[in-house]
Amino acid sequence: MRTFFLPTGFFLFCAVSLNAQITDSIRNTVDTFLNRLEQSVLEYEQNVDIAASTSTITAQDIQNRGYDNLDELISSVQGMYLTHDWKSTEYGMRGAAPGESNNRRVLILIDNIPLNDPMTGRAPSGYELRGIPMENIESVTVIRSPVGVLYGNNAMLGVIKIKTKAARKGLGAFIDAGSFGKYDAGLSLGQKWRNTSFALSTRVGAVAGQDIYIPGYGDIVPAGDQMDYAALQFKLNHRNFSIKAGYHQRTGAIAYAEDPVDAPDLVSIAFFEDGAFTEQTLYADMSYEGDIKENQSVYARLFFNHDRDEQQLNYVWNTDDITERNRVLESTWAGAEYQHLFKFQPDHQLLLGTEFWYVPTANYTATVLNEPDANLDFSYWTLGVFAHDSYQISEQVALNGGLRADINSRTDPVFSPQLALLYTPTGKTTLRAGYSRGYRLPSLIEANVAQELQPLPNPDLIPEASNSLEVAWKQQVSKDLNLDVSLYYQRLEDLIPSDPFVPQFINAGTLEAMGLEAGVSVDLPEGIQTYLYYNFQFDNAMRVNAPSPLCKFGVTVPFLKHFTLFAEGQYEGSRLTFDGNYTLPFFLMNSNLMFNPQADPANKKTKWLAPLSLSFRVYNLFDQFYTHPSRRAFLPQFVGQNGRIWQAKLALQF
Repeated sequence: MRTFFLPTGFFLFCAVSLNAQITDSIRNTVDTFLNRLEQSVLEYEQNVDIAASTSTITAQDIQNRGYDNLDELISSVQGMYLTHDWKSTEYGMRGAAPGESNNRRVLILIDNIPLNDPMTGRAPSGYELRGIPMENIESVTVIRSPVGVLYGNNAMLGVIKIKTKAARKGLGAFIDAGSFGKYDAGLSLGQKWRNTSFALSTRVGAVAGQDIYIPGYGDIVPAGDQMDYAALQFKLNHRNFSIKAGYHQRTGAIAYAEDPVDAPDLVSIAFFEDGAFTEQTLYADMSYEGDIKENQSVYARLFFNHDRDEQQLNYVWNTDDITERNRVLESTWAGAEYQHLFKFQPDHQLLLGTEFWYVPTANYTATVLNEPDANLDFSYWTLGVFAHDSYQISEQVALNGGLRADINSRTDPVFSPQLALLYTPTGKTTLRAGYSRGYRLPSLIEANVAQELQPLPNPDLIPEASNSLEVAWKQQVSKDLNLDVSLYYQRLEDLIPSDPFVPQFINAGTLEAMGLEAGVSVDLPEGIQTYLYYNFQFDNAMRVNAPSPLCKFGVTVPFLKHFTLFAEGQYEGSRLTFDGNYTLPFFLMNSNLMFNPQADPANKKTKWLAPLSLSFRVYNLFDQFYTHPSRRAFLPQFVGQNGRIWQAKLALQF
């Protein structure tokens, strides 16, 4: 289930603080048909997310900070951390990253379109979505709590919502170059008429790759992150109708894999030599959203997705014999969604909705060492219904709650409740408490495919589940100083770990995470903006891949009218690996210098500067060597990460 919104309402939601604005938004009086609809959606979005801590990075933040991809952006968000293996990235939230494929527990949406693949359950990381032009992103919102009541499957730890920019008339272009043979180029085209607009954007790029040091091997993998990528995105809007589509492709090298393994003669040992991958994603969405009565709004959509992921691993044995391990995953799914918002009165709203998914074909093809070739086809369906009610009891107290029920052709029904209470004793103080639940279905691979470490399928797997409790305090200390403090507890149940000592996937895992999260933002004179985030896990020493503490800070400084300097620091404590060791703590410093001339378009001598911006970004300024934990099945338990990287970019908007 994807949350209901109008483009303008969602932009407003991203641009303002959730809790401090609920009372004021309910009091607002709107005069026009469109404003009534947008305001009701805004209020409902705010009430729904009371139970969750939410962070939003805006288009202006992206430009000032110079983020090159979504992984760099996500790593700056409070409570978030990455586990990067040079092919993809797994996201951790608030110390909860219980497995090698944690992105199965995070739902990622782009313009409300889900990107999680039903074959694996995984959502693509920012490393895999490098084809999305950062210049085309309006905002990225991260919800750091399970919100299954609205989003259903995969929203087990949280949700990442990517919103691209609305169509704007004109032509845009950018080109950049950086270290390790990295280059990018992109174009965007937009046109607007009275009731119609369209936007088309594309990005192509490549990275020649840097050498990767893997301590477990005691060796360097040359050009380990080599890749080529491309993407195309399209939007067409007419009145209340919208069509959105996108295509992403990425090819590249695989730096390391499971090693060593048994050779085909079952006597010799085979060693990983090299590998390559190709990924393709296609998605499309047609939707309608609008008022049907003065106090009722609807949102309806049809969607279609297709994913293909192919990889080839080469192993050497008996000196010069080479054996290939090939795998192809291909999935197609489609569905429909309908939501109906009732606004009975300014302080009472009810949202009803339903969503249907159908996976007609999901194919797994593999040629694996010591196993027969596999060519398997699967299909399944899911149907979800939900209700969510929001009620403003008084000027100081708001209550909301909801329940979602999902049935599917593979497991028993799943229920996702949510309840939240908001208390605003003064205009500057907000207290909130909430409970929410999320889940994820076992992936088709986990339930149905025999693999080397888990050779026995297990169709009796049940969904994983997470329960979250959160108490938070938000204080506006002064006009320019805001403070947030949250105490949270999460319990993940029926986890499906990949255990090499168990012949099949089973529901055998439970994980508890409890922590404290604090944030301070300060707006200083002359347009200077700063933030400081701190996360502390109370029991991280006992949990794999849970860094504590996490500390992040940033400062944006405009100067000389045309320049902006951004600097950020990220400190991460040690993490426990699968073999019982610990990574070393590290501190990264990143910076971006942007020249964005504020030229007067009426001045003939300087107007040519108006559409231009230049930026120079350095990631890992001090060239800090650091590592992330590796996957359980791999010999190296530590994987070296990026050294110092620089990037220069020229962008034009006509």
